[in-house]
Amino acid sequence: MISVMVRYRIKKEKIKDILKAIKKFVKNIEKRERGTLLYKVFRIEKKSNEFVHFMIFEDAKAEEIHKKSEYVKKFVSILYPLCEKKPVFVKLNYIK
Repeated sequence: MISVMVRYRIKKEKIKDILKAIKKFVKNIEKRERGTLLYKVFRIEKKSNEFVHFMIFEDAKAEEIHKKSEYVKKFVSILYPLCEKKPVFVKLNYIK
């Protein structure tokens, strides 16, 4: 299993745009990625323009399929111009 967290900050005036893009993006993941065991997006409550994506992939192949998908490329092309603080990707290790 591969777990990843991504955190970023959106320009406040672009919140509606990113919320629309996130909804479409997550729908594509849910429909098309069997190897993505979990994909959740959270908005940080106290800082309403900050978001966290949390994902768990079955294996490296599932992660690669996700990364190479057209809908990831489309989401990234929308996301980066809206960012106040660029995404930070963190690989996570599960502790039993």
